[in-house]
Amino acid sequence: MKKMYIKRTISLLLVLLLMFPVIGLASSGGSIISKVYFRDEAGNMVFADYEAAINQSFEGDNTLYNGIVHYVGIAEARGRAIYLETSSGKVLDYKLAMIDNLFRLEDIIGKAKYEVDHEIEYSHELRIVDGEPVIAPKTVHTHYRININGPVELEVGQVGNFNIRAFGDGKGNVNYRAKYEYAVSGGEGRLEYLDGNTWRQIPLTGFFGPASEFEITPNWDLTTNLRFIPSDNGTYTLDLRLIDLDNNVVLANARHTLTFTGETEDFPAAVEEVIVGKSPITNKTYANIEIKEEYVSVVEAVYVYNRLAYQMEDKPSQWRAEVPDGTKAEDLIGKVRVVLEEQGGEDPVEEPRVIATYHQSFLPKFGYISIQVENLPAAAKFKVIYHLSDDDDGSQNIEETTIVNIGEEAGLVFYDPAQYDTIVIQVFDANENLLHTFEGVVPVI
Repeated sequence: MKKMYIKRTISLLLVLLLMFPVIGLASSGGSIISKVYFRDEAGNMVFADYEAAINQSFEGDNTLYNGIVHYVGIAEARGRAIYLETSSGKVLDYKLAMIDNLFRLEDIIGKAKYEVDHEIEYSHELRIVDGEPVIAPKTVHTHYRININGPVELEVGQVGNFNIRAFGDGKGNVNYRAKYEYAVSGGEGRLEYLDGNTWRQIPLTGFFGPASEFEITPNWDLTTNLRFIPSDNGTYTLDLRLIDLDNNVVLANARHTLTFTGETEDFPAAVEEVIVGKSPITNKTYANIEIKEEYVSVVEAVYVYNRLAYQMEDKPSQWRAEVPDGTKAEDLIGKVRVVLEEQGGEDPVEEPRVIATYHQSFLPKFGYISIQVENLPAAAKFKVIYHLSDDDDGSQNIEETTIVNIGEEAGLVFYDPAQYDTIVIQVFDANENLLHTFEGVVPVI
């Protein structure tokens, strides 16, 4: 048995020697050829991974090695440019060495005449395509980015609206098998995404697109609109990752932190009960807020998710607001606010508040904004700060209107909720001194 083992070992060594007759060229004095660059018949400078070819050959796959032998052999025979890069990082001009009748690596190493002091620029690569060695354009990878636009601090009862864009720079020449994952951490809450014109609830962790994989191109561009309603105050984090599945690397990632402050213990004292139901005609979901009898005559307004509800004409004790599909009555705890006429009544937070209304013009996505202001006695004028569509590189375009009197309409304003569904309102006194800035305002349409 021992003699048989020795015979097999000797046979293997003989095979390897027959396979690699240039092994003397490939190594010398501890330096081995790592990379080869050569000029092909089309005039392209081509890169070949010689070290990978040798390793693959020892594993039984000679395809890349044979391709190098073939194409570099043509360059040698024609006297075209050939450069060798060793494992120590030295780059050698092998074309010049052959002209000087030097063929072995050990005859070239250490001689300044043959050393190249710059990296070799190349436009093509020798690689395996469908099992065959092919000279193909150099692989250029795409740079991907994820931009998250949204508020960083809100009161409980307000909605965190996010505009998320993931996109490539369009400069690469390969596609990727990828998955696009998201996660909200920091506590419980309700996460929704805009599907056409409908908000749909999704889990706090998951994937945009298929959970397994999908293909993205160099000019891939995806915008997603999310909104988040927390169950309690605290700090929440939204993490996004775009993952290359073939190489198990992250192509792009982004993180956004949002803090909610306030109390969420119960419905306001003026509320008798909250009933949630869905219309079979329109498939819209509504919350009916029933006001206690003793409060009905002093209720000025009711807000749900900081949006004004409608008082029922035939039943003044009831106010109605549209809410996201799937909402339960208990989900609205901390999201309902009642404003009373009397001082010291239901609205304990005497902070300035604004109601903005969007008035559509004859131009699509352009209109005017009017406002109503609460708890800001000196308010006399206002202006609107709004977003245009982002630039191709993801940069934001922010514009503002001139200052107008409250009671007038500011604009024209570009407003596309699919891109940015919030605006900023700045309120001034009669002398145009800034009194208050309202961030993250969602206009009533």
